[in-house]
Amino acid sequence: MNLFEILAGEDNHPSLITADGRSLTHKQLRDNVVELVSQLSSFGLEKGERLAIAMTNGSPMAITFLAAALCGTAAPLNPKYCDMILTPYINAIYASVKLLEATKVTSLPIQNPHT
Repeated sequence: MNLFEILAGEDNHPSLITADGRSLTHKQLRDNVVELVSQLSSFGLEKGERLAIAMTNGSPMAITFLAAALCGTAAPLNPKYCDMILTPYINAIYASVKLLEATKVTSLPIQNPHT
């Protein structure tokens, strides 16, 4: 099964079900993923560029991972890492983009992968 097959389910059937029982249908999941892919592309993200993702598990993380995998390369990292540990990982994978939860970090120093 590939990402397109995952997103191609029947519109009104559940696609993601959270621990608290809330769900997203395949259509809602597709709409969210397509919107995020569009946003990432508008930032200039190109195929193959790495996106560092440090988010806790849940629907937003799943949507972010799918969108990142469709328009770049998703690199999920442990969101519990402190800045001192997280920054070297982000630099080691030459992440062009970092996607972090708003409560995590506003800005980490990231080396430019093109230098």
